[in-house]
Amino acid sequence: MVEPAQLEVLQIEDVGVIDLVLVGDQPNTDIETALGVNYLMVDWGLAHALEHRRLFPDVPAPRIRVSQAKMALAHLLALGGFAYLPAPLVAEHLDNTSLYLVDDAPLMQRHVYAVYPLCGAKSKLTRSCLKLVSADIPFTLEDTDFS
Repeated sequence: MVEPAQLEVLQIEDVGVIDLVLVGDQPNTDIETALGVNYLMVDWGLAHALEHRRLFPDVPAPRIRVSQAKMALAHLLALGGFAYLPAPLVAEHLDNTSLYLVDDAPLMQRHVYAVYPLCGAKSKLTRSCLKLVSADIPFTLEDTDFS
């Protein structure tokens, strides 16, 4: 999760950071154009919304909002537009030029948290798996839902 609820029955562990990059279907686009009419806002949580407002105080409210990065990606590929999406999710599309980075757009980051029950039947297995993630073993978040 990127913004987990703080509940006493849940264990929450920070497992990494996702780099969010502003991408779109048009090359050589400036940030003002990208954040205009065809901007798609992905709901990355309240902290992201506040950072977005701080970085872009004069940008009008986006016409389209979605709750999942994969949904935003599908929209960009089918209908065009611009959105902040996880770098691993769009890497292939940047390589094959079906999407482009927006010129001079700031990188945004979100922490990724593992959330699991404190006293669950699989909590020991979960903790063992999280040790692998927190070790110096490289891993990617490409197959993650990013919701």
